[in-house]
Order: sequence, then structure tokens, then C-alpha cells
Amino acid sequence: LCILGYNASIQGYVGNDFWETKINVDAAQKGLYEGLAEIDASAALTRDQAAQMIWNGLQANEVEYVTTLVTGPDGTLTSKVTVQDKVSDDNLKTKVTLLEDKYDAEIEYGYMTGIEYDSVKNEYTYTFEDDTNTFGGEAIVDDAYVGELTTAKDFTDLFGQKVAVVYKNVTNKTVYGMYGESTVLASDIVGNITNA
Repeated sequence: LCILGYNASIQGYVGNDFWETKINVDAAQKGLYEGLAEIDASAALTRDQAAQMIWNGLQANEVEYVTTLVTGPDGTLTSKVTVQDKVSDDNLKTKVTLLEDKYDAEIEYGYMTGIEYDSVKNEYTYTFEDDTNTFGGEAIVDDAYVGELTTAKDFTDLFGQKVAVVYKNVTNKTVYGMYGESTVLASDIVGNITNA
């Protein structure tokens, strides 16, 4: 939470006064417990849980504190500090994730629809179909990846799946990784499944 920009003293994360509850409330609001349905926040984390929480933290929006002057009932001015999601300086005022701010990286989504392999360069070129509506996030589209990307790593097992690509900015196109959302299309005894 502190890496996301929370101030431990302001948020009450220190001392003896319900600090654990305050941390858990902010962590839940930031989505740090996503995918950890049965987590005991008071117990030690497993490696899997820690990795999931770190991944959630990288995708969480950073925060910043804003100080405003408030006029009291007696006419005196007092300063009030509030926490809010940090926004970029662009005209869109988009929220800034830890992944974007600290690593200059982004996540984009699409269906992997094509694979080509260049044996001379030992590189795979993957083609994606835009899927903004399904994912509700940024899609792999013409202005980002021109619908494709090239990497030496073999991600062919993701063909036909919904894929998230974690990459370092559009100019650099360094791919940190790809992961898919596997889907079971049919399940039965071998030989009983036919194309519809």
C-alpha cells in the first residue's frame, strides 16, 4: 500500500489502534486480494498468494494526497488532506497503475489468431484480434501493436485463447510476458466429441 502512495501515518497503519483493519480495508479497496478468495489476512502468505498479491499490486491504481482549505463554521480556515487515485497529466486524466509508473509497462488484451515462426531469426510473430468488449480493458489494436508482436519466447500454446500481453511501452515493445484465459470448450470421452 505504501508503494502505491499511501502514507502509513495518515492512514493509521502504525500504532496500536486497529492498524490491521485499516490496512485490510485499503488493500481490499485497491483490489490487492483479487483472486485470493479464502485468504486469511492475519496469517502468513503462501508463495502463490504473495505472487498473486504482487501482481494485483502492479495493476492497482496509485494514490496521491490532496490538501484543500476548508472554511469552518466559525470562519477559520483549516487544511483537509484527502487521498485519491493518481491521474496522468494527459488530457484524459487516466488513472496511473504501479506497472505503468514504475516499469513503463502496460497490459493489452486480444484473441491470439495467428502465429508465424522465423527460423532464421528464431522469432515468433503473434497476431491478435481486438477484443475490447470482452475484456473491458485496453485491446491490442492498430495504434498499439499493429495487431501483432514479435518475440523469441514460444507462446504458441496460447493460440485461440483470450490473451493478455504485458509489455514495456509501445515504442520499445519489450514483451515481459503473455498469459491466457484457458477455456474448456467440451469435455467427454475421447471419440464422443464431434464438430457441431
